[in-house]
Amino acid sequence: MIKHLALLVVIFTLILAVPASAAEPGKGIIEGQIVNGTEGGGSVANQEITLKTYLNNAEVDSTTTLTDAEGRFAFNELSTETDYGYEVTLTFQEAEYNNEWLTFDNGEATKFTVVTVYDSTASDEAIRVELVHTIIYVESGSLRVEEYLLFTNEADRTFIGS
Repeated sequence: MIKHLALLVVIFTLILAVPASAAEPGKGIIEGQIVNGTEGGGSVANQEITLKTYLNNAEVDSTTTLTDAEGRFAFNELSTETDYGYEVTLTFQEAEYNNEWLTFDNGEATKFTVVTVYDSTASDEAIRVELVHTIIYVESGSLRVEEYLLFTNEADRTFIGS
């Protein structure tokens, strides 16, 4: 009896000592939610979400799904190999949005991301020029002048005007 108990303890200890295996390549899941950052903003239900798949930084595939009533979505059966990357994109009220680059770490099978969108506006009253740089290049027989402007949007709406 003691031998059997000792054998069970040894087997249990060996099982615990075995490192966790990596997630299977086709078992990855990316879940997320679209959140409207505009106070009192519009619904994010039934928004078409695209997942772009990249292999070694080259786009190889894309698939789409729709958000539920709370803006949630999921993409299943994704490769978890480290040379794959993913990007969630959508168009909301004529403005394009995307999330940060997503990859699976070794052993990881699920990622979660939030993409914040804003109601759009054609009004430019909240758009300000924050910073201006003028650069003058002296070239053979001429001057080339370039101007760079940094704009800020002080509203909780995305400007889509012309």
